[in-house]
Amino acid sequence: ISFAALSEKEGAQHLSETHRIRVIPSLTTLRIIQDSLEDYHSNTGALIIGNPKVDWLLPLPCARKEADVVGRLVGVPPLVDEKATKQAVLERISSVSLIHIAAHGNAERGEIALSPFLLPTVETPSHHRKLPC
Repeated sequence: ISFAALSEKEGAQHLSETHRIRVIPSLTTLRIIQDSLEDYHSNTGALIIGNPKVDWLLPLPCARKEADVVGRLVGVPPLVDEKATKQAVLERISSVSLIHIAAHGNAERGEIALSPFLLPTVETPSHHRKLPC
């Protein structure tokens, strides 16, 4: 559905300006939301994480810039570099309604790399190169 079509008449406020609209990817997700406490989804604010410093990983190209841009758009200073720690994320994550992460991760294991991180005995691959943003 086009959001432009969701107004009563031309020039009127759009439905999204007067009501919260959620995009639900599945009926299972809808069920989880409906089964949650009423105020569970009423948090405001955002948590923006960018380019956590992990000694054994090269900086993720443009992740810091991405976090800065998103932070400016939503009016929240991002957690970047050394400040993007597991502790800092856990302290904030339950009190926000938007989370944006620009960091290394592993999709198969559902992990993100935060700073500081336990240093493995693996060397950084030599084929990694910095790319321009």
